[in-house]
Amino acid sequence: AVITTTGGQRLEIDAAGGAGHNVVINGNGPNQTIASDFGGNITVKANNIALNNANVFLPSGNLDLTAQTGDIQFNGKTDIDLAGRAVNFADTFDFTPGGTLSADAKAGKITLAANSNINVNTGGGSASGGNLIFKAPQQTLDLLGDIKATKGSVLIDVANYSATASFDSLMNKLMTAGVSDSLYFRTHNADIIQAAGNQIKANDITLVADKGAIGISGVLNADGSKEGGVIGLYAGGKISLESGA
Repeated sequence: AVITTTGGQRLEIDAAGGAGHNVVINGNGPNQTIASDFGGNITVKANNIALNNANVFLPSGNLDLTAQTGDIQFNGKTDIDLAGRAVNFADTFDFTPGGTLSADAKAGKITLAANSNINVNTGGGSASGGNLIFKAPQQTLDLLGDIKATKGSVLIDVANYSATASFDSLMNKLMTAGVSDSLYFRTHNADIIQAAGNQIKANDITLVADKGAIGISGVLNADGSKEGGVIGLYAGGKISLESGA
């Protein structure tokens, strides 16, 4: 079973009115071979949102999830494919950009289970990578599954780190995924501590600790392809560049 739209079309599920309801999307099969329309949009608004073994196929498309009071969960073997594609035009190829996944849990947490996947890769060539937006401003973010975001950008806004995640583990996950354009990370209550031996490399890097401190012992590298990038560090506490950073 595959959740998709035709190219450029929009599907909206709004269960947030009144007292609000929960949305649970279940799937039980792998992605099928279907038409490769581009730029579809799916929006879901509810109290809680759970994707259980669900397969979302929106090449160069957008998946926008908003949980008003609870959690957003990508459970089981959920597969979110928003990647760009190579398109054959007669005797040549062109490439489409990666899509955008936005998960906004206004009062809850966001969890990507260990066997779930998110793909916002570029389609290739000079096409840009996609965008990952994870907002849990009162809770935490767990990225246990596989993420592909070659040439992509990420925005993360959390209150604290989960029991299974640290700043470095989240950043290493994103670097392995291929994020290299823009990286924005904000924590409302915790410190941002980068240990020695770790590196964040992107065209633009912004780190924000509203109430905490920032300590950098590794490498922040913004010497990317855009004629030199930008690094911004903002903290309610002190900012320290340790020896060797």
